[in-house]
Amino acid sequence: MKKMVFLFLVVLGGLKSQSSYCSDFCEGTPDSRIPPMGFHFSFVHSVKYYLQDPQERDHKLKKCHEAFDSTLKVNFITKSFKKDCKHAQMALEQAQKGTP
Repeated sequence: MKKMVFLFLVVLGGLKSQSSYCSDFCEGTPDSRIPPMGFHFSFVHSVKYYLQDPQERDHKLKKCHEAFDSTLKVNFITKSFKKDCKHAQMALEQAQKGTP
């Protein structure tokens, strides 16, 4: 199992490095080439954490918007990243209401 995960990460890294590379002799149009890839991972923080640190919350929400709204990249988004984004959004909503 560890070998499979390692192999997957190596292949993903190779694809990521090749996706944004283009020499002077590229074939095809930019639309026909592989788009750049984004990999989004984070450790899950609690809503309370984001309520206590508004700067970190804003930074996380900015990264979430970039990941979910990007159309120029192929994004790999982990479940933990999605959950962390959800917690940051919940903290923002609670802060706007004024109730922790």
